Amino acid sequence: MRIIFHIDVNNAFLSWTAVDLLKKGYKDIRLIPSCIGGDETSRKGIVVSRSDSAKKSGVKAAMSIYEAKKICPNLEVYPHNFELYIKNSHEFYNYLSQYTPVIEQYSVDECFLDLTNTNYLYKDYIELAYKIKDEIYNKFGYTVNVGIGNNKLCAKMASDFEKPNKVHTLWDSEIESKMYPLPVDDLLYCGKSSSSLLHKLGINTIGDLANCSTNKLEPYFKNRTVSLINSARGIDDSEVITEYGDNKSISLSRTFDHDLSDFFEIKNYLLDYANIVGLKIRK
Repeated sequence: MRIIFHIDVNNAFLSWTAVDLLKKGYKDIRLIPSCIGGDETSRKGIVVSRSDSAKKSGVKAAMSIYEAKKICPNLEVYPHNFELYIKNSHEFYNYLSQYTPVIEQYSVDECFLDLTNTNYLYKDYIELAYKIKDEIYNKFGYTVNVGIGNNKLCAKMASDFEKPNKVHTLWDSEIESKMYPLPVDDLLYCGKSSSSLLHKLGINTIGDLANCSTNKLEPYFKNRTVSLINSARGIDDSEVITEYGDNKSISLSRTFDHDLSDFFEIKNYLLDYANIVGLKIRK
């Protein structure tokens, strides 16, 4: 049986900025309405990461700073610091590497760990997850979520259940009880346009999709139909990739949950992923 961890930094850019500012004697910006974003004077900057109190005020990711300040007038905006983020990302990745050599850096702030066949080292995987979570907070000063599953999809879904600073499981035996009731919008790899179409077809939960026939979906999703249904059923055979062999190219892809139209937002994501691809190439 495979044992996969997905570990995700909570509000990474804001958390890493907050820890850096605290070291310099500044207040903890995680405790106030705050966000990481672009130049608000140009009205082109967007919210990239925001504090919990900003979220509760209605501030959303990818929202323009101008709009966010209208919703939350006392919102404090802090600039990006990509050098700091890459430095913290390296520390995060290197720390996790001590638990298994089979580790994949999925993004600048999240990793997959394959702990299959390590039961001779770790007797209780949930206890290990809490140990990692607490050690990261005590060592680095920020919180993470840990998701545990029998494959990458379930581990990633589990880490998103409830935040921040949580450990969640989504074992094969828990898929129907924990994942099926969720809205289909929450399914990994199911983008906004796909979920919108599924709702129009009367498929509102992940369970609805898992129990749907391929004949009903094929006219709309073509060759994506089987993979979409398999994802809803928690089926994922993809490996945790640590070595890339003699590939002629190295790439990174992501399906976003919203359309990207703001150049500043696109540029930030491209820079983020270019740094990660560069790291993989150097390895």
